[in-house]
Amino acid sequence: MNEAISETITHLQAAMKPLEEQLAAKKRLINSLLAEFGEPLLYTDVDSPTSYAGGPIRPDQYFGRPMATVVREILERRKAAGQGAISLADLYVAMKAGGFEFPTKDETNAKTGVATSLGKNPAFIKVPSTGFWGLLEWYPGAKRNKNSDDGDKEKSNEKPASPAPEDQNETKTE
Repeated sequence: MNEAISETITHLQAAMKPLEEQLAAKKRLINSLLAEFGEPLLYTDVDSPTSYAGGPIRPDQYFGRPMATVVREILERRKAAGQGAISLADLYVAMKAGGFEFPTKDETNAKTGVATSLGKNPAFIKVPSTGFWGLLEWYPGAKRNKNSDDGDKEKSNEKPASPAPEDQNETKTE
């Protein structure tokens, strides 16, 4: 191939990159919305919650493993793929796709349990502006807000307003 054609192709590929990134962002948004409502994902060709650096998540990859370990692995795979923090909906989809066994069959309770566990684990942080979860080590200037309500409940031996039985066992899976 001659040099002029090669340079033209390189130029066109560079012009396509921002368009591909915009398209991928829109596909991820649609997939996130579908995942939030328990619907199947439409776009498997985009870096979905179940496909990161190192290939797609195997259906047994997270079976029998602690929740914190699974979440850390998902986040580290995202980071290696050039992504960052993850929404709770996408995290749930990735965990479920990898065979993680939630202590409840109810999706809402499972997501609540994951969010509660991550909120209590000092390795994870919720990015305030997006509500997405990441690893605290990714944000050197960030500080976790300690939830004083959790400590007060433990000290006073008060029960939470309406605990779900599944959520009480959540910390045991870490």
